[in-house]
Order: sequence, then C-alpha cells, then structure tokens
Amino acid sequence: MIPVLPAVFLLSPAIWRNVCPLATLGQGAPTPEAWSPLDGTRAPSLLPPLLALFAFIVLRATVLEESPVATAGLLAGVGAFAFWRGRSAPRKAGFCNRYCPILPVERLYGQSPLVEVPNARCDGGCDLCSPIGCIDLNPRSAVPQILGRRRHGHGWLTTPFGAFAAALPGLVLAFSRLPDVGSPALRVVVLIAGPVASWGVARLLVGGLDLGWRVAVPLFAASAAGIHLWTSIPGVLQAWNVDADPAPERWAAMLLVGVWWLRAQDSPRRARLVRLSVRRSEETPS
Repeated sequence: MIPVLPAVFLLSPAIWRNVCPLATLGQGAPTPEAWSPLDGTRAPSLLPPLLALFAFIVLRATVLEESPVATAGLLAGVGAFAFWRGRSAPRKAGFCNRYCPILPVERLYGQSPLVEVPNARCDGGCDLCSPIGCIDLNPRSAVPQILGRRRHGHGWLTTPFGAFAAALPGLVLAFSRLPDVGSPALRVVVLIAGPVASWGVARLLVGGLDLGWRVAVPLFAASAAGIHLWTSIPGVLQAWNVDADPAPERWAAMLLVGVWWLRAQDSPRRARLVRLSVRRSEETPS
C-alpha cells in the first residue's frame, strides 16, 4: 500500500488523512471548551515532522527492511506517541498537525488536490489545530502561509518547507538506488547526498531562471512524485503477484503527475484569491 500513496496524495491528501490509523489514535480534545489559546498566527514548526520523516526513511533503508520485529516495534512506538500527544495536547489534533512525518508531504501535494475531499474528522466547523497553513481549510493558501514573507524573492528556499520541497526529488532518487548499495553506512551517505545535491541543483535553477515559489514548488513536487512512481511500480506489481509489463502503469502514473502539475499552475484569478487569503492571515493580530 505504501508505495502507491504518492498517487493517492496527487488525488487528495485528505483521502489518507481520513483513514490514517495514527490520525485516529491522535484525536485529542473533543470539544472547543477543552482547547487552549493558540500561539498568535504562527504555524507549527515543520522541523519535527521533517526530521521524523528522514529518520524513518533511514531506518527503513538500514534496519526495517530486514527486521519485521523492528518494524512492528517502531509502528507500536509511533502509535503510542500519537495516542499520548492526542490526549495530552489541549487541542484536537495534537499529533497530526505537529509531529506526523507525512505532514510535509501532505502539505506539498495538498496545494493542488485533483478531487475535493472534506476532512471527515473536522465536522462541525474549524477547530484551529493550526492557526495558519491548514491544508484542510484552504489547500492553495497553505503553502504560502507556511513559507511566510520569505516567499517574496528566493529566500523561501532556505525555509524548512522550501528546503524540503527542493531536496525531495534527490531524496526519492537516492532511495530508489539503494538496492544497488549493500553497506548500511553507505546507504546513509547516499540518502544524505541525494537531497543535498537536489537542493543545490534547485538553488541554481531557481536563481538562474529567477523562478518564484509558485512555479518551482509544484515543479519539485511533480518531479519527486514522478521519480517515485516510475521506479516503484515494478516492485509494487511484483509484491501484488502481477506478472505484467509495468510500462502501462508507469505511463498512467506519469499522466496523473502531469495532470496534477497542470492543476498546480495558478490562473490569474486564483492567484489573486490566494494572495488575498494569505495577506489576511498575515495581518491578523495575535
């Protein structure tokens, strides 16, 4: 199931957010009376989920693929943490919008969902789990709200989310080459070198072509999804015992990526609406 999640994210990350077991475990304070005041208009830091995502990828490449016991232990530990954060945090989603390692990926692809899927966990109105940058309330405004004022110019590349978007294609490509790498230590080096090189190429591309985040972020996201789906589909078919040429599935996946990328391109009217929404969030007093 995991290798095809990027295709689900291209359709809408809300599909996964509605069925994710950790999201169910992490549902906390059930009523507005139990929530605490939010910290002004700042979005929660993306560093914890980004570090968790990279740690899980490294663990999978070095330990989890060979040890079902370690895999079960990790899943149990993360589930227990989600349950604890959900019940201890004074708001509804104490885990999902602050610590979930999939959150940066959901933000990246949630900016342009191909289908509109409401969050089934947020019935009855907004609970403000995140003061700004919520991909459930306004997917297209979530990315600029997370990037903040540094999105003007090229400074967005040095923000946690901007660096993640630029590094993701290299991380995905590096992970796809791991079957050819035997040593666990060398695998870690490859997983570090891939995103670093990707970020460097992205910086040259953004600076050389003077690309804004509205063009570059969807381009990086589409590239990462395309690399992952193209390289993982043969293994998915093998895991599902499908003895067939992977070419049709690969090209169907590329078509899906292309449609998502076209959807991510801003029309003038849509861009004005997003700018208005982001401006209002930045001007809201604490």
